[in-house]
Amino acid sequence: VGSTAGTLNWLLSFTVTSTFNSLNKSIGQGQVFWMFAGIMLVGFLFIFFVIPETKGKSVDEIQIMLGAEPQTQSNTNTTKK
Repeated sequence: VGSTAGTLNWLLSFTVTSTFNSLNKSIGQGQVFWMFAGIMLVGFLFIFFVIPETKGKSVDEIQIMLGAEPQTQSNTNTTKK
């Protein structure tokens, strides 16, 4: 998950950096900032309404909430006699 988030961060940073100057020349600085603010607002709304809150929940509760099976620890004795 961490590598996916890092890759997405670098990809989006590259996209913003490479498109800012051309957008600034074509539509103006104020409109570019409003456009990026709108994209950020859409992202915020997605996170707020779609991504579930995990604060104060156990790992098992989070896994159940996300549709995965909770991890269970085996009670078998693995020590040799």
